[in-house]
Amino acid sequence: SYYEQRRYGNVRGVGEYVRAVTDWAPGSAPVGGLGGPVVESDTATRATEMAQTVILALRLNEGLDLAHFAARFGEPFEANFAAQAADPLRWGLLEYADGSLRLTERGRLVGNEIFERFLPED
Repeated sequence: SYYEQRRYGNVRGVGEYVRAVTDWAPGSAPVGGLGGPVVESDTATRATEMAQTVILALRLNEGLDLAHFAARFGEPFEANFAAQAADPLRWGLLEYADGSLRLTERGRLVGNEIFERFLPED
């Protein structure tokens, strides 16, 4: 899950999850702390937030709303991702349309490879 710029991960197995929730006393962990089924937590960097926004939006038919991205992060998509998008655009895997950046029909076939380009290096 994601809340206030922190990501949280739960135990993986359903049985483990049920056991952790059942045994956990609500309120026993501080807000933002670990407790119950939560076993991992980290703070998302700005670069990670931007990349996740791009990747999750590109999974949708509508793609990434460029105006929304600029409003949210205070700078245009191209200021951070022009180099990462250049080859997929040239190869016809990404396209600009109706104020959005989206995968083309061909791009959907190799979406994961395109998404990987937008991940931060850190």
